[in-house]
Amino acid sequence: MEIQEILYQYHGHQIRFDQEKEDWYIVSNFKEQHHKSLQAIKNFIDRMNKKEFERVPVFVPKSTGYFSHSRGQSYEDATITSVGIDGTIFIVREGKKSAEHCRIAYIKNAKNKALIYNIGLAYHAKEKAEKEYDALRAKLEVVDYEALIKKALGANKDKET
Repeated sequence: MEIQEILYQYHGHQIRFDQEKEDWYIVSNFKEQHHKSLQAIKNFIDRMNKKEFERVPVFVPKSTGYFSHSRGQSYEDATITSVGIDGTIFIVREGKKSAEHCRIAYIKNAKNKALIYNIGLAYHAKEKAEKEYDALRAKLEVVDYEALIKKALGANKDKET
């Protein structure tokens, strides 16, 4: 019986199965790794790929949660620690020890720092303008519909008599 080599590709790495030894093999950093389980080899590749990830300094919104990207909020420094295959971003905020999922991050550079500052100014100007708008609108005299109806009903009674 002829022994065939089974080859499998995973994240750009070629994995082979040795039917005689019933082991999965991968060559990494010029050293051959092997394990009885394909999943163990995949986990090894995932860990190896994670180590190759270059961390990226970013700005992220301070608040967390579903509505974390609201207007006018402040931002803080963080570092992207990994990106999942599906595009999921994981960050560590400055001064924190644990990573967390992040929906959006901004490149940490002088241009973005200035834009974030200007966004904050614009937001506060908008808030002030909205308060002024509300205050002016509150001063408007509103038609008293009840008085008009009563007046109209009273005028109709006078016509009937």
